[in-house]
Amino acid sequence: MAGRSAECSALGASSRGASGGRDRIGEVVPLDDTPYILRLVEVEGDSRCPVEALCVWAGEVRLQAVLAARPGMGLPDRVLQFTSQRPIVADGIEFRIAEVT
Repeated sequence: MAGRSAECSALGASSRGASGGRDRIGEVVPLDDTPYILRLVEVEGDSRCPVEALCVWAGEVRLQAVLAARPGMGLPDRVLQFTSQRPIVADGIEFRIAEVT
């Protein structure tokens, strides 16, 4: 699985909006061509620049997700914590936040 990547836009991660931004927490997304599914657990922080504001730093979003094996695979779950500023690698798969709305 080395060299694979998964972008968390598949989760539709949201930390802003009318619903308080937590509408996708708990959603499960299968990762194609892997034995895993990804579940967004929490938006841990959102320091992004407000809409229509002029900021020195764009800010970042911090997410927690669980990388879980599909049923019957017998692989342990892994908790992933990452930010919009840097990807992480777990089990040979690179995870990055592609879009947060």
